[in-house]
Amino acid sequence: MYIFAAPVDKLWRALYVGETTSFADRIPGHERWPQAQRMGATHVHVRAEPFRRREIEEELIRAHTPPLNQ
Repeated sequence: MYIFAAPVDKLWRALYVGETTSFADRIPGHERWPQAQRMGATHVHVRAEPFRRREIEEELIRAHTPPLNQ
């Protein structure tokens, strides 16, 4: 799991949520990172999750409505 995040009023705003089996393969050169940076992203939050990645990704997207997932 990973989230491109921007600091907003001392909280984190999720701009994009994704899942991958390899951060090393997916994150460098990610097609959404330039857009996320233009929207204020400064961090990539990650969670190593061996199970339920798709389900958790969908839950996070529903809960946070990241603009780059729309």
